[in-house]
Amino acid sequence: MDNPALTTVGRAYSTYEAAFAMSLLESSGIKVFAHPWHTLALSWHLTHALGGIELQVAASHVQPAAAILADFQAASRPRNRLLLLLVGIIVLFCANVPLPPSGFFSALRPAVARGAALD
Repeated sequence: MDNPALTTVGRAYSTYEAAFAMSLLESSGIKVFAHPWHTLALSWHLTHALGGIELQVAASHVQPAAAILADFQAASRPRNRLLLLLVGIIVLFCANVPLPPSGFFSALRPAVARGAALD
């Protein structure tokens, strides 16, 4: 069986954002692999240490995947930042566990995401 080289096209810092980005890619017919999905689903506090969940696609699908993910924006929740900071500090000092991270970031340069040729 042929194993094409995989290229990271994005990183998610929560499992639900990774799942949403993966479903967008798979609905377009692009096979996507999430590494290390299962490790970070069980040990979410290691997300930043391991660099988030890498969304990897075959090298031949980098351009279409980057175009799809360039349009992807995670839904922002209205937050009271001061309250979130206060709760985060209390949880960090009492339980010695940071709050779970979140966010989705493209792993490609903006020019590649818009469809420019790779160097």
